[in-house]
Amino acid sequence: MDMCYDGALVLPSSYAVMDEEEMCYTEGGWSGRQVLKNVCGILAVFSLGYAGAAFRHFVEKNKGLSYGRMLSKAGGTLLRFIKAVPWQVKVAIGVCTAATLYALGSYDLF
Repeated sequence: MDMCYDGALVLPSSYAVMDEEEMCYTEGGWSGRQVLKNVCGILAVFSLGYAGAAFRHFVEKNKGLSYGRMLSKAGGTLLRFIKAVPWQVKVAIGVCTAATLYALGSYDLF
């Protein structure tokens, strides 16, 4: 495929001139940001799996309820659970929730 340019080639101001072949890697190595992404991804998977299993168990236990009644009962159960656990567990729940929200908002989890 031939490429044809009628004028001067205009590049973005942040372009990088590469002396190597086109398919070489330009970045690599250890990255603290990548470690943070991986940790957040693992916490998100853990917390979503745990929440999904708990919700499935709750639904199986309360099969005859309407959706609205089940939702209000689940909310009450969740509030009682949060009140009953020690502060360390509350912090862990908050961290898992924050990690889940962060990971869901990111397109590259791992």
